[in-house]
Amino acid sequence: LIQLPGKASMDHYNKLENILKNIRQHDKEPQWKLAVEFRNDEWYINETTELLQAYDASMVLHDISKGKNQALNKGAAFAYIRFHGVKGDYRGSYPDESLINYASKTEQLLSKGLPVYIYFNNTIGDAYSNAVRMKELLDI
Repeated sequence: LIQLPGKASMDHYNKLENILKNIRQHDKEPQWKLAVEFRNDEWYINETTELLQAYDASMVLHDISKGKNQALNKGAAFAYIRFHGVKGDYRGSYPDESLINYASKTEQLLSKGLPVYIYFNNTIGDAYSNAVRMKELLDI
């Protein structure tokens, strides 16, 4: 997971490219799955998608209010979904209705043959019970 702070704008494009390049130089196969989490809306443009595709990386789907992203980048070989708490404050518990909705979206990704990784980061809240419920909903 490569996580960019909200302050990281497109002015940091070359730095991100260098990070991806350096990682891939050390992972020649490539075996590592790279997921990039943006917290600034500026990144959700074609140039970013092309950059991620060039380095076989996936754009993180997440629900944090700054830079919220629900769309997988073109060419992504997997999906990485992060939950940061209903209010984006790493607290609380997701209502069942929300989890059912996300499970449905996850099933759509799985039906396309994409591996899906889900991380509940509401660790000050009910991350564990939310993860157990998601597993039940996905029947895995």
